[in-house]
Amino acid sequence: MAVFEKGIRLRHIGHLDIQRAMMRALRRSGLPVAYSNGYNPHILLTFASALSTGAAGKKEILDVTMAREVSPDDFLQQMNRALPPDLQLSFARALDDKHPAMMALVLLVVLIAGGAAAFVVLGKKRDAQPRYNTELDDDDDEEEIGEDNEEE
Repeated sequence: MAVFEKGIRLRHIGHLDIQRAMMRALRRSGLPVAYSNGYNPHILLTFASALSTGAAGKKEILDVTMAREVSPDDFLQQMNRALPPDLQLSFARALDDKHPAMMALVLLVVLIAGGAAAFVVLGKKRDAQPRYNTELDDDDDEEEIGEDNEEE
């Protein structure tokens, strides 16, 4: 899993172009990435969510399947060398293959008219209802993303 920034100068670049740029950077970096099987193998790469064209992003989540173990520091250094300045990784972490997909852990902040904010935590169960938390607390964001929502 890696966290990257799509800078303000790249805000008009679409999701598929960002995806292609990441794939090119992975190939250029020389990292041992895993490829799909089949007639046209491609790098196993997923994004937690697509960022709209015209929007910049500070903490976008990317999941790359590696063919063998790579240290997070080496991954960051090699990827940042291969990426343009406005598309840089800020964090990387190795996850177990059993870890749920990043999209299942996305935390959405929904702004409500009047200045209030609500957190919508999407769980990994298909039949689970989203949880709503109207308290805005910056310290709990990272803990909520990694929590297991089994009580729903």
